Amino acid sequence: MKVLVTGAQGFIGQHLLTYLRENDIEFRGYVRDSGLLDKSIYIDKGSLTFKEDLKFDTLLHFASNTNLSGKKINPDSFHQDNFILTKNILEYSAKTGIRN
Repeated sequence: MKVLVTGAQGFIGQHLLTYLRENDIEFRGYVRDSGLLDKSIYIDKGSLTFKEDLKFDTLLHFASNTNLSGKKINPDSFHQDNFILTKNILEYSAKTGIRN
């Protein structure tokens, strides 16, 4: 099984990547800033736009912008980080055949 995890820098994502690594499950984590993660975990830093040649069996989406004060400061960023990100993930899943 090959798993893609978004939001790998968050509380749930970090613990999930640790679990996947400890159980020898192949994975890739996506984060905004890799500075806080265990260096032995494979991650990609980026905008969460995906190449269709990357193939995964399962996608676990935990990435979001939960800073509600940021919504007042920059609503475009909040919209991009939450709505557009989820839309991109759903489109990527449909194009690549991810069902889980």
